[in-house]
Amino acid sequence: MTAQAKTKPDDTRARIIETAEMLFRRMGFAKTAVADIAGELGMSPANIYRFFSSKHAIVEAICQHCLAELEAKAWAVARSPGPASQRIEQLIMAVVNYHKDNLSRSSIAGMSSAPIKK
Repeated sequence: MTAQAKTKPDDTRARIIETAEMLFRRMGFAKTAVADIAGELGMSPANIYRFFSSKHAIVEAICQHCLAELEAKAWAVARSPGPASQRIEQLIMAVVNYHKDNLSRSSIAGMSSAPIKK
């Protein structure tokens, strides 16, 4: 059995997301085709479509991952000790710092012309 055959579906999804994010940053959303993502991973475009219905669905997954990271930071601040005013300030700074540290991720969401589903 090859190493690729042993890969779990969740691991494959994560690899697709990671690779797509890297290619979107490097080449831009419009210039990156599903075939480029597949080629970088050594798989066929059809295999990408087994996990994501479209390139926009990959962007949506990237956005969901970013929002989950931000939510975790928000909950950590909300659960921290201290007065509410201090925690609100920490929350605002955490959000600002997250966006500053992840500028390329923020631009990926803006590159896709399709609306992100809630």
